[in-house]
This record gives sequence, structure tokens and C-alpha cells, in this order.
Amino acid sequence: MNKILLILAIPFLGFGQIVTESCISIPDPGMCFAAISIYYFDQNTGQCEESIWGGCNGLVPFWTLEDCQNNCENILIAEIYTTKKIVKVINMLGGEMINKGFQLYIYDDGSMEKKYILR
Repeated sequence: MNKILLILAIPFLGFGQIVTESCISIPDPGMCFAAISIYYFDQNTGQCEESIWGGCNGLVPFWTLEDCQNNCENILIAEIYTTKKIVKVINMLGGEMINKGFQLYIYDDGSMEKKYILR
């Protein structure tokens, strides 16, 4: 009897699933047909949502709602709330800015922005 139960349980053991615990992962139900509840962070709503995993292969972002909420909800992205300051504006060859053409804006946080000015 124990062997029969083991054989029946094998498809639900989760062979080949990838568990990421990442807030940007999109769940993939995989190839099997079980209906196991999993959770992922919906970047559009800013909340953890329930999804279904098939039991094998696929992608499982979080097993529990609590794990998803603890890792993803109420986390502030620092770049949104900081103001960048321009350190330097240069042309394509690294020379000083002329008010037309291709320009590179270099900010104090290390980021760069490219612009093309028509005048």
C-alpha cells in the first residue's frame, strides 16, 4: 500500500521547479496539471497575488503569501525618491557642452543620460 501511495505522489513532488524568491519573477505553471497555490509580486498593483503552479517544471516566485509580502511589499525604491544632480554635460567626444547635437549628462549617482538637441 505504501508503494502505491508513493507512486501516486511522484507527480506532485515538484521535479524541476525553480524557486526564485524574487520580486520581479513572473510565475510559470509548468507542464503538469496539479493546482498548487503559489504567490508572486504584481509590479502593476504593488501587491502580492496568488497564482497556480502545475507541480513540475515552471517557476515559483514564492511558496507563501507571507514570504512574498515580507520580501516585496512596502519596499521603497531609493532612486524614485532621490534627486539627481548633474555633475557634467559633455559632447560625444568628451568636450565641453555646446547647446546643440549629441550630449551626455553625467549625474552624481553615477548614472548617465543621452540627449540629442536640435537648435
